[in-house]
Amino acid sequence: MQWLQWDSALVGLVLLMNAALMVVLSYKSAKNKTDAHAAVVIQSLVLSFIFFPASWIHCWYWGRRLPDRGFIKLD
Repeated sequence: MQWLQWDSALVGLVLLMNAALMVVLSYKSAKNKTDAHAAVVIQSLVLSFIFFPASWIHCWYWGRRLPDRGFIKLD
């Protein structure tokens, strides 16, 4: 069952690529919506390494916010 063996270098590369992508997208999404850009970047980076689907949710959250700190209604 060779398909069950994971190459750790490949897994690490995928995690790093996901972290870089989520950091950039979260920063761009939060650009005009908060003053704490460093906090958004650090949160996205930590979430990417701990549980990477959470970083996707974090990016979606910042993409959904309006510039006046309100939210888009999903009615």
